[in-house]
Amino acid sequence: MCKSSGDSSALKLINEKVNSSVLTSIDFHNHTQSESITHITADLNNLCEISSFFTSNPINIAISTHVLEHIVNPIEYLSNIANYLDDEGLIFIEVPNCSPKINVKNIAATNIVHGQHIHYYTLASLDMIAHLAGLKIIKSNQLITGNIPRLQVLLKKCTRKHYSRKVITPCSDILVIDRFTQYTKHLTNLYNLIISSLKNNKVVHLWGVGGDFYNLVSSHRDLNQYIESKSILLYDYNLANHQFLGQKILSSTVFEENTFEVILTPTYDPTKERMKKVARDWSSTIIDPYEL
Repeated sequence: MCKSSGDSSALKLINEKVNSSVLTSIDFHNHTQSESITHITADLNNLCEISSFFTSNPINIAISTHVLEHIVNPIEYLSNIANYLDDEGLIFIEVPNCSPKINVKNIAATNIVHGQHIHYYTLASLDMIAHLAGLKIIKSNQLITGNIPRLQVLLKKCTRKHYSRKVITPCSDILVIDRFTQYTKHLTNLYNLIISSLKNNKVVHLWGVGGDFYNLVSSHRDLNQYIESKSILLYDYNLANHQFLGQKILSSTVFEENTFEVILTPTYDPTKERMKKVARDWSSTIIDPYEL
């Protein structure tokens, strides 16, 4: 039996490759939407509430990707999963890697530092937490894909407990400081580009009315007058026809047939890449202010 919490993409891939396996997803929301994968609705912070399911269905492999950083008590979470494993069961964990040795060129364009992340992990801290949950790391991997540093570990139950005191040096503060320092520079670059365009008597077309846009206008309130006067026009596919400062937000689909110079507001790389991909064959020119 393979059990997954969080992102269901791993279970879907396993289901395609090994269709004889028994698969179960556990989350508050059913991301799988698959008839061949059983779903259990549960609060991942209270896995003990579903313990009865595993009494006669022990887990062979548990997969938990990008969940542990959101869990209130990670030791309890891992301990509960360990209790549901069969004797040779394994747990695969992936979390953002917050080691000070990682080399991320543009951390502000990632979601490593995020308001929903309660904990930040290094291999040493994850090893300690696993130990306290009655588990041990049998294999680990550190890699960077999509500009995201990832820490992967494979865990199994300890046959005997070793009582030791491990000292972990806190280091996530370095990551957090770097992120917000870079992010502030990104917003400053975006602001300067907008002001430069306005000084050249250009109408500014901003694509994306989300969190980064909100942070921009909150940090630079002088932009509000230009939004109200429609010297700055706002575009967002999902928010089209809503209003901001009295201005109706327009659909980004108009870029397809018009030759505008369009400035992206999102800083998150995957979001920008999706927007650029959509606009690849459009008539408008898409400008990424964070790459200038």
